[in-house]
Amino acid sequence: YQHPDPQINQRALVGLLISFKIHDDRIQLNHALMSVLTPLNNNPDFATEALSVIIQFIRATDTEKITRKFQDEVIPDIIRFNEELSEKLNLDNLMTTDEFEDKNPDWEKYFDNQPGLVQKLEEMTNMQMEGGDVFLGAFAMLKSFSFFNALPNWFMPFYPEHFEVQKALSNETEALKNAMLLGIGRSVYLCNSDKFSFVLNLNRLPEAQKRMMGQMFAAEAEQIQELLSEELSDPGLRKKRIIIQYIQDLYRFFKLHPVRAEIGDVFTPAFKMHRTGIFTQLITNTDIFKKIAAFYFDNNHYEEALELYIILGKSGEAYAELYEKSAYCHQQLGDYVEAIANYRKADLFDTNRSWLLGKIAQCHLKLNQTREALNVWLELAKLEPDNLRVASAIGTCYLNLGETDKALEYFYRIEFADPGSPKAMRPVAWCLFILNRPQDAAGYYEQLLALDPNAFDYMNAGHVALVLNKIEVAAEHYINSLHLRNNDVTTFLKGFTSDRKYLIANGVDEELLPLVLDYVRYSLKDN
Repeated sequence: YQHPDPQINQRALVGLLISFKIHDDRIQLNHALMSVLTPLNNNPDFATEALSVIIQFIRATDTEKITRKFQDEVIPDIIRFNEELSEKLNLDNLMTTDEFEDKNPDWEKYFDNQPGLVQKLEEMTNMQMEGGDVFLGAFAMLKSFSFFNALPNWFMPFYPEHFEVQKALSNETEALKNAMLLGIGRSVYLCNSDKFSFVLNLNRLPEAQKRMMGQMFAAEAEQIQELLSEELSDPGLRKKRIIIQYIQDLYRFFKLHPVRAEIGDVFTPAFKMHRTGIFTQLITNTDIFKKIAAFYFDNNHYEEALELYIILGKSGEAYAELYEKSAYCHQQLGDYVEAIANYRKADLFDTNRSWLLGKIAQCHLKLNQTREALNVWLELAKLEPDNLRVASAIGTCYLNLGETDKALEYFYRIEFADPGSPKAMRPVAWCLFILNRPQDAAGYYEQLLALDPNAFDYMNAGHVALVLNKIEVAAEHYINSLHLRNNDVTTFLKGFTSDRKYLIANGVDEELLPLVLDYVRYSLKDN
């Protein structure tokens, strides 16, 4: 690690941290090793560079997910886009020889009509620029060359003078060879293993595709040079890129090598350096732990993020964001009691109070603590009296608690703010029905059925018609409800049975209900 060449010292650092993971206890018991490692405690570069290694190992845990996303979402969209574009623009006959340089003005417009594809490509590009391994799927099938039979070649830094590289390019033109070697050799996004795979695979490609790639690398030469120039002004950036490439090389070795089952896998179980005693001895700067925790959190690794937030809390850290994120992790992991406790601690700092109260209420609802959730929503309503979502949540809580008259009051507020909206009318109509006000409810259901009714709208309208002794109308609504359920009688009966008590409370004869259901069933069979 003390070697002046970053290619050597950064690889050594990666190996050092892997050894911490595998041999944590043994290293701590070896006084000779500890005497060498302990001075790193005072080395600020060690902490910063170790952070880069840890973050890249965390990224590696998402490699399979990135590969699946690329194969299952991006590639099909690209294929579909190419087919649609070819058909739309008649690409086969688009250009004549004398018009070769012309561009179709519809291209840019057509890209504008593909926001989903553009967004996915931008997402993959951002992942790549941050160090995400987006190329594993593309190069996984290119590790069968005899070059990879030699184990060290999986980790060898790419250099143009290598015998296998020169051999693979021996039959190519000098221009293509130079463009390829310059472009591939300087690429900061391809790991070394994939660079060798790329060159070794060139002999299998058609000449036209080779020329296209050569032109592509030549066109990107300026951009690549800019990326390399950044390393001159920021030496830490070069070290990060070395770490990224080396860990991607390691990932390919442990995941793709023919005898990987006999070798073991440093990536499994996942790399969790904060669990090792040796690392926590060498890194005492809590800022490093905060950055690791933040990376876990931002990438939805809530269990690991929570472990680090607990470590930070035990070290004496106490601030609003610590408790907020700890609570959020608990909530995402289904531990709602601890989530509430931590949200309450964060609330003591009197920041983001509206957001905190909303989260606390959600957790109470998950615990089926409707009354507690209601009290929190009411507290939030004092801070945001015009928030319709809060009003809706309060109304729903009152409704679930059987306090329908209070629920109706809040649902009326929503309807007043958003008149004519089906979302606003549905809860009002239902409350009126429960409160034995069928005539008032009927007016709302008449409006709902004139808009875009769903299965529940028809069922509830049927209930109201039945209460008003309009049996044929009720049966017609019930049949329409069944049609919108794809004639699923089971789900219809489940909903009807749960509403039975409200029908009886509204004065419907209990003996009439099975007769109505039989009529609906027979009508369904006749249709």
